[in-house]
Amino acid sequence: MLVDVHCHLTHEKLKNQIPDIVKRAKEKGVVSIIASGVNVPTNREVLELTKKYDIIKCSLGLYPIDLLGIQPDESGLTRNTEKFDLDEELKFIEKNKDKILAVGECGMDFHWDKEH
Repeated sequence: MLVDVHCHLTHEKLKNQIPDIVKRAKEKGVVSIIASGVNVPTNREVLELTKKYDIIKCSLGLYPIDLLGIQPDESGLTRNTEKFDLDEELKFIEKNKDKILAVGECGMDFHWDKEH
């Protein structure tokens, strides 16, 4: 059994390829793909993907460097630099707990921010 336990299907380079990605994954024997939301917009996007594709499960979370307010970089990841209400997003995650597989993107990310 093959499971992709962490991917970013909401990445700009992948968004338009999701049907093909799912098709190829199924052809290769992948039974689940866990798509990770990293901020307010992508949490909603991955939740919607779970409704559209039975193979896709989701983890919702908040990218640590967004919480620190670090500006977008060359990573290509969808970044949310706009202010948001942390308590409201945690309530959204709690409200959808029966639809998610995990909470992700919640660790201490020292890859991008060497000062904290």
